[in-house]
Amino acid sequence: MIDTIRLKIGLTNDNIKGIKGNSPILYQKIDIQNSQILYKNIKDEIKLGSYIDFVALFIDSFNNLFVELSIPKFYNSQNIYLISNNKIISFLTLLKEDLELYFNSEIIDIEMWELQRIDICYAWRFDSQTDLDDIIEVLRPFAIQRKRNYQYKSSFMSVGENYSIKFYDKNKEYISHDFKRIYKQNKDLAFMYDEISKNVLRFEVTLRKEYLKQMNYDINTFTDEYFVLNLLDYFLKKFVGVNNLKVMDKKEVLYQLMNYYSNKKAIRLWQFYRDFSDPSLKILLSSLYNRSTISRNLSELRSSSVGLLSDTLSFDLSIPSDRCVNLWDYHDSLSGESQLSVPPLSFDLPLPDSYEWDDRR
Repeated sequence: MIDTIRLKIGLTNDNIKGIKGNSPILYQKIDIQNSQILYKNIKDEIKLGSYIDFVALFIDSFNNLFVELSIPKFYNSQNIYLISNNKIISFLTLLKEDLELYFNSEIIDIEMWELQRIDICYAWRFDSQTDLDDIIEVLRPFAIQRKRNYQYKSSFMSVGENYSIKFYDKNKEYISHDFKRIYKQNKDLAFMYDEISKNVLRFEVTLRKEYLKQMNYDINTFTDEYFVLNLLDYFLKKFVGVNNLKVMDKKEVLYQLMNYYSNKKAIRLWQFYRDFSDPSLKILLSSLYNRSTISRNLSELRSSSVGLLSDTLSFDLSIPSDRCVNLWDYHDSLSGESQLSVPPLSFDLPLPDSYEWDDRR
């Protein structure tokens, strides 16, 4: 359930002297009058693990190495299959070995590396492309307030300074980014990955440096797979604004609201939710309602335990899910189906404030 990771690694002068790259590029600014180097940066690209492409390295003037790469691509040249969280330390060990070959010297221990970004992910397989398209349209209207939102045909995202949330059709993303590169290496694999990625919705949360520091999360935090499941569950519910992740039709939503509120209030909230769930009407509603009204309505909807709204689809987006797919440790190489077991969820690690716990057994 881990994809991209960004690391900051302190280097020694011996590390810098030992660089064995083919063409490292040195950028420096010199104060000629005082014969002083104001800053010196080094950029290079190297092969790491099973990556088809080169991975960029950046070394700043304080001898800090910054490297950002996809853990699944390091292992498997593609990120359709997500790497299980318990593989993070193994990955870091292999990465350390590759970097020490590049620097021709030992680098600091993994425990001293700083995590600056991590992408945690989940994926559900739908019965058809039509169902996948429908769930994308169900989720599309929701957006986190005060975030920059971007809408595309088969994906959408909310981008913030501390974290971002993204949903996308994995097959279309694979065809656009990785199919051609893998096809050049192995045609059969390229088409197998094409099949495995079909009808898959990928949910991705990017946690950035400031958020990680604020929550006191480090690399070891994300080795606990079931903690990460809780974190994904938290961000998914935060995005949609309701705690019930089962898709319900309009009639079911109305009955649920009428069981919880007076008929008058239930009908008002039902009309709001019906219109708010329509991408074409949401923009208009956002201009007619102030932000506090929208937040209050969503809070009241959440309190009534209504689910996601759709008259064309029946699905449950709860995490964990028996529809979860593309986890490398559990997959069947032909079907790509997950066999992930779901234990009780309980942790000592801190989750964000106001998280509502589910006692799922």
